[in-house]
Amino acid sequence: MNIKQLGLLLLLCWLSGCSHLTSRTAATPQESLPLPQMLGQISAQDIGQFAGYYHPDALFSDPDVSLQGRSHIQDHFAALLTQIQVDNTRIISSIRQGSELVVLWESDIRFLAQPAQQVHYQLVSVLSLDPQGLIVRRQDYFDGLTPFRQHPAFSRRVDSLWLDYLQPTPQEQQ
Repeated sequence: MNIKQLGLLLLLCWLSGCSHLTSRTAATPQESLPLPQMLGQISAQDIGQFAGYYHPDALFSDPDVSLQGRSHIQDHFAALLTQIQVDNTRIISSIRQGSELVVLWESDIRFLAQPAQQVHYQLVSVLSLDPQGLIVRRQDYFDGLTPFRQHPAFSRRVDSLWLDYLQPTPQEQQ
């Protein structure tokens, strides 16, 4: 065996060893589906199926709300879907480690009262799953502002209320 053959053999052994070094916890978006995909493609017509992914005692929280129980989560999203339509949801990345699933996605939200108004946002969801794959805890983090806060008219109203709150009262001005 000459030096070139030995080098080729060592390279082959090293490459075969490297092929097993990929993390078993990392997943491409496609490998972590269909759960995130279903959660992102929510509509008023499939709210029952959406709620079926949650454990009966599941916890849900985002910057605006904290809820406990599948029925409360279902009611919350059903109420939201009377005001908005979620379009063009795309999973950017997802990572699964044990019973935890982290999903980064983006969506467009259309306000039903003003269909021309659309907001694009990114969302990170941290999901804890039980052994059956049901969500026992979900924590959502937005890209700075919640979709309703991004709506220009709503944002102006919140800013107005905030400024009114911060302005001194006549008694404080004296």
